[in-house]
Amino acid sequence: MSQGNPAFPARNVYASSSKLPDRTAQRPGATAPSQQYTQSTFGRRPDHIYQYAQPTAPPVLQQQAHAMPAGRQSTEKEPNALSELSEEQRDEINESFSLFDLDRDRHLDYHEVRVALRSLGFTVPKAEIAQIMHRQGVPKPKFKRGPTGRGQQSYHVSQLLLAQVPFQRIAAQKIFERDPTEEVERALLLFDPEQRGYVEIDDIRRVARELGETGLTDDEIHAMVEEFDYDGTGSVAKEAFYAICLQ
Repeated sequence: MSQGNPAFPARNVYASSSKLPDRTAQRPGATAPSQQYTQSTFGRRPDHIYQYAQPTAPPVLQQQAHAMPAGRQSTEKEPNALSELSEEQRDEINESFSLFDLDRDRHLDYHEVRVALRSLGFTVPKAEIAQIMHRQGVPKPKFKRGPTGRGQQSYHVSQLLLAQVPFQRIAAQKIFERDPTEEVERALLLFDPEQRGYVEIDDIRRVARELGETGLTDDEIHAMVEEFDYDGTGSVAKEAFYAICLQ
C-alpha cells in the first residue's frame, strides 16, 4: 500500500457484515454515513440491466435496465464474455473489485471474492469460491514457498489471493450467463418488496427517491402507471412489469 493512500480496515471485516465499506467517509472533509447493504448501490441490484422497450417508461425504471447479452449456458464464449458486456457492466465489475480491495494491492482473498460477487448479485457457494481460488489464485507473499521438485505447490484457500484480471473474467462470465427472468425478479423486488404482485404509485415514488431520481414528477409517475395499468386497478401488475422488462 502506498503512503499516499488512506488507511483501510483489515481484510474480511465486511465479509460477514451487512454493511458495505464507505470509502467516501475516509476522504478528508467527507462525512457520508455508512450504508446498509440493502440501501447501497450494490444492495439495490440489478442496476442498469435491461432497457425498457417502451419509450414512455420513466427514468426511474430506465435506471434499472440496459441491454445485456441473453443468458448462455455454454462456456465456449468465456474468453470473450468481458468484451461482450456493456461499458456500464464492466464499470460495475471494476467498482465491486475496488470496493473490497481494502489494501489496494489489486488482489482479493477468499472472503473478499465471495462478498464482491455477492455485491454484483451472485450468491456463489463456498465450494465454488474455493475452486476459483485454487485454479486461478496466487499465494499470498508470506506463504509463497520455493520449488520443491514435487510439482505444483498446494496451498490452503486462506493462503491464496485472486488478481483483478481473473476476477473480471469470472464476474463477466456470470453476468453473461445470467437468466434474464431472474434479473426481472430482482428489479421487481425493488418496487414490490412485500411480493404483493403489483406496483403502485407510492412504490415508484419511493424507489425514485432512493435512487436519487429527483427529476421525476408525480404527473410522470401517474402517467406511467396509467399507461401500463391494463386491468384498471390503479397499479402495474406483475405480469405487465415482466412484459415491460422482457419486451
